[in-house]
Amino acid sequence: MEQITAAEKELEMGNPDMPSFERADSLIKMYMNYADQYKDDTLSPSYIYKAAELCVKTGRYDQAVAHLGSVQRYPNFKKVGDALFMQGFISDTHLHDTVAARKYYEKFRLTYPKHEFADDAGYLLENLNMSTEELISKLESQQQAADSLMAKQ
Repeated sequence: MEQITAAEKELEMGNPDMPSFERADSLIKMYMNYADQYKDDTLSPSYIYKAAELCVKTGRYDQAVAHLGSVQRYPNFKKVGDALFMQGFISDTHLHDTVAARKYYEKFRLTYPKHEFADDAGYLLENLNMSTEELISKLESQQQAADSLMAKQ
């Protein structure tokens, strides 16, 4: 844990939005080694989640999705729902894998119907296979309908 804390501080001293690939890689390995060695420790899911976040920041999206999947082994972890949602979001926006994204979003909505991201998952599911142009057209139509309704009131 001391090595992890020191590595986190070292990483923070750089640009937190775009960490050094080498430092991030080292810290990811530390997080995952800790989680593998201490599977039942309450810090393990948090470290796995942090590893996934670093993977996203360094463009390793497949790894991020895999790590977020590992978080699912900890049903009492406070971010387990977030992790499932993020698997869908990363699959959709970064990996452009709409089949996987749909699977994650649907599982998320079934498992966490009252989660703060439940509506977001529904919206993303509805628009999953739309092109940018189709999405813009849909939003413009919705805005026109809303404007029309407001004008009548």
